[in-house]
Formats: sequence, structure tokens, C-alpha cells
Amino acid sequence: MDVGRGAGAVLRRWYVFLPLVILTVMAALRVEEGVRPQYETSATAILVPGDPPTDRPYGSIEDTTQALSIVLANGRSRAAIARLGLNPDYLIEARDNSDLLNVAVVDDSRERSVATGEAVLAMARQELAQRQAAAGVSPRARTVMQILQTPSDWDVVEGARRNAVMVGAIGVALSLLLTVLVDDLVAWLRRRGPDRRALEHDQSDDPGGAGAP
Repeated sequence: MDVGRGAGAVLRRWYVFLPLVILTVMAALRVEEGVRPQYETSATAILVPGDPPTDRPYGSIEDTTQALSIVLANGRSRAAIARLGLNPDYLIEARDNSDLLNVAVVDDSRERSVATGEAVLAMARQELAQRQAAAGVSPRARTVMQILQTPSDWDVVEGARRNAVMVGAIGVALSLLLTVLVDDLVAWLRRRGPDRRALEHDQSDDPGGAGAP
């Protein structure tokens, strides 16, 4: 759409464009009020080898980190978290060739997001201890998990504002399009009026007329 054409249509048909924009603003505000804020909790843990180094059920520290992330992401672990009344849609990330394990949770409740992160870390610690105990690794030689960033750290995800901006942008674009269409329709009707009157005048001047035999 030509910018000049759109601006001219808005100036000529402001009585069409302005009410539509007002309705768009009201709709965007309603969307922003209707969407509940979400809270993102993140936590980071590091795996520390025991002393002295010994055979580990999962292999190296890096392999252990990857294995833990797979175990925590499977359906059984998520079902266990859900039975606690927590959010099973958490995210587990183990970086390649790293001993760091990241947990992220996004939830409508800040308390539930924090509790979910804590429960996932507790499950990881329990899984690590049980596997090493079953393999006969002495407590001193076992790999342990230390928390670098607790799940108590959280941020608000601005989903409501983003949705409101999207509704506003789409609404303004549709308002502009409808205003241009109305402007084109009015212009077409105005051009058609003189042409129709001229045709009627010519027919009245014709003695034969359209109905003559």
C-alpha cells in the first residue's frame, strides 16, 4: 500500500479510522489484562568428582552430566514431578563436554516454578547417589552435585505485553486497510454519480428512447 495514499485516506476518513483505532487499543488492553504473567526460574548445578577418582556408573564427569539430563527429561521423571503437583514441563540442559547442568521452569505461579526447580535438582542428586551406591562406589569417592545458582532466582516473562503489542499492530493495520477501502468506495460512488446522471440525460433527450419500437 502506498504511504501517501494511506495517509490521505486517514485524513479524509478520520471518522472511520479513529473509532477503529480506539477499538484496537481497547482490545489490546483487554488482552494484556487477561493474560496472566509467567515466572521463569533457572538453576545451575556442577558435578564434582570424589577423591580418589574411581569408576563411575555413567563414565566421565561429562558423560555423567549428559546421562543425568537424559534421565531427568524422560517421561518417568516428569510424571514423578507432576505427582508432586509441580510443573512437568521443565527444561534440562547439559552442555557438551561440560560438568554443568541447567534447569529452567516457566510457570504461572512463582512459587510453583521455584518448587519445581528445587524438586528437579533433588531428583538429580538422588539419582546420582543411588546409581553410585548400587555400583559400590564408596561415599568419599562418589561424584557429588553442588548448586551454583539456586532456583530462588526468577524473572517475569512479559508474555502479556508482547501479546498486546501484536494485537495493537494487527488492529492498526486492519484499521488502515479498511479506511482505504472506504475511501476508495466513496470516490467510486462520486465518480459514478455524474456518469449516471449524464446517461439518464442522454436517454431523456433521445426521442426514440430505450423503449421505442
